[in-house]
Amino acid sequence: MKLESASEQAVISGKYSFDEGAVLYSKIRPNLVKAAIAPCRGLCSADMYALVPQSTLRNEYLLEIFLSDHFTQFAVSGSMRTGIPKLNRGHLIQYRCPIPLIALQDDYLAKVGAIRNAKIDLAARRAAVKDMKNQILAEV
Repeated sequence: MKLESASEQAVISGKYSFDEGAVLYSKIRPNLVKAAIAPCRGLCSADMYALVPQSTLRNEYLLEIFLSDHFTQFAVSGSMRTGIPKLNRGHLIQYRCPIPLIALQDDYLAKVGAIRNAKIDLAARRAAVKDMKNQILAEV
């Protein structure tokens, strides 16, 4: 996939640059839980927050916070102040949650990663079994 630079796109509206590794969170319709870690430098619209955590917080851990049900419920609870559901900055900075030491964040992220990998593996195995079943039924 070819990525274009901001100057190639001739952007004129409010845009914000971010670096690789920034945690991106879409403030529009927070119930859709749109967050990611930037794979490269880029530019986002004013409808996104591009956050770079301090050294005491892993960006992957911040992403997990944004993807959590607890944060989503918080974000949604303050999002109906305008015509479009939107998490404004004033509400965002009111969010509180415990931030464990880096070693505990790393341990948590390793376990979450293992669970996600197991889910992916299970889905692949289910798909393989389904394919085998369909092949068997097709031969009958």
